[in-house]
Amino acid sequence: MALPGLLIEYLINGILALIWLYPLLKRLGLADTNSSYLPLFALGLYVIGMIVDYIAWTVTRPIKFRIRKRIKERYGFESNSSPGISHMRQVKFAIYAPEIAKEAAMRSSRDRIARGAIINSINATIVNSILRTNLLLTLLLGLVASIICTIMWVSFEKVSYSFEVIAEQAINEKIEYEKYK
Repeated sequence: MALPGLLIEYLINGILALIWLYPLLKRLGLADTNSSYLPLFALGLYVIGMIVDYIAWTVTRPIKFRIRKRIKERYGFESNSSPGISHMRQVKFAIYAPEIAKEAAMRSSRDRIARGAIINSINATIVNSILRTNLLLTLLLGLVASIICTIMWVSFEKVSYSFEVIAEQAINEKIEYEKYK
């Protein structure tokens, strides 16, 4: 993934974290700060976005492996869980099909933001449950938001990985065809 993509993804996850960070900052009296601190604030959001993404990656990883196993079974590919397979696929895309590499990167970006939204919705539910008076409504809305974010991430992950597996198969067939041409 190119640096600008990661920069934007982490900033988006950091900005989404404001949903649960702002009430905490307000409670601590830090919500109304001097504008000279805005560059540090932006950097802080970026770092928080990285933390949220790492937590989201850790939490969703087992589910991701199950999704990928089912996709491989669905398309009749042997399950290969060796480390680095995904990276090798990305390199193959970059060498043989740069447009597919760009498409896969965009899909990965969407997946990363969606998985960050899961963690941000859970954190927002926890923080707002502690700080708000209407606990039942906060918990209900938080649960609904978390479920919706999870469904979105699972859907995006399925579509993205299906695309990658099918694209890799097409590239492999093209490479094989070129050998005998």
